Amino acid sequence: MSEVIVETKDLHKYYELGKENMVKALQGVSLQIKKGEFIAIIGPSGSGKSTLMHIFGALDSPTEGQVWLDGEEISKKKISGLYKIRGRKVGFIFQGFNLIPTMTALENVMLAVEYSGRKANAKREAAEILTEVGLEKRLGHKPSELSGGEQQRVAIARALVNKPTIVLADEPTGELDTQTSLEIIRLLKDLNEKEGQTFVIVTHNPEVANVCSRIIHLRDGKIEN
Repeated sequence: MSEVIVETKDLHKYYELGKENMVKALQGVSLQIKKGEFIAIIGPSGSGKSTLMHIFGALDSPTEGQVWLDGEEISKKKISGLYKIRGRKVGFIFQGFNLIPTMTALENVMLAVEYSGRKANAKREAAEILTEVGLEKRLGHKPSELSGGEQQRVAIARALVNKPTIVLADEPTGELDTQTSLEIIRLLKDLNEKEGQTFVIVTHNPEVANVCSRIIHLRDGKIEN
């Protein structure tokens, strides 16, 4: 039986907008994500996709319900506790790359290693993962000297370098053209198959979702069957 990496039970998330306006971003979401899965979460804007990912990634806490990440319940953790869990167990890939513009590709990835406390190995580990994503000849280039696809590869390397339990990608191809988008998703799929890394991808793009082995459909904060 495959190991469960993320589990939620009756998950709710509400946001108050003013005194009488309540947004119900998630309404009773229960699911499991197992080790090595390659999953897409899709749905219209406002369906709760990003909210669900933020809770998976210990960036936010639910209003009601329970969440387990790698066997540890994180539903009621304080912000300081969530920060430590994120650093150890979660890798993030964002739509906008979020690279530091004054740093080279190597330095951007090294920074993630250094934050984890492994400064002595930072340069070697960063170079190895950048080579794995096809950027061995671009280590010394800054983001402005890289294409959009290359910048996203740096961001992928940064997310993977600390070997997290799960990688969460929020619209990772949103700023890329169609061809580059497919190249990036195929890269993620190759890493999933080679390393057994668990990926959850939030996307509006059906071509991206169709590469995934399982698709979770959200609408109005609920999973559609």
